[in-house]
Amino acid sequence: KNLKALGKTPEDFPELPETAALYQTQYYLLQNDDAISLFGYSLVLEGLAARKGKVTADRLAELYGPAATTFVRLHAKVDLEHFD
Repeated sequence: KNLKALGKTPEDFPELPETAALYQTQYYLLQNDDAISLFGYSLVLEGLAARKGKVTADRLAELYGPAATTFVRLHAKVDLEHFD
């Protein structure tokens, strides 16, 4: 929905090595360590979204419109609830 509002498709964005490293790290922690090791990782990501998500979502909506920012706005709200 957000990409469509921007006139893009997922195919317009090939996966970068940095993207793969982001999720592969999570799988590695779950498979080779303890699930609790993922807690610190999630705490930082959700904390960042909780603290800066609304400001970021508002700015992106100004630049690209509300239809293109639903993902960020949703996570700004949901992650705030998770983080608290």
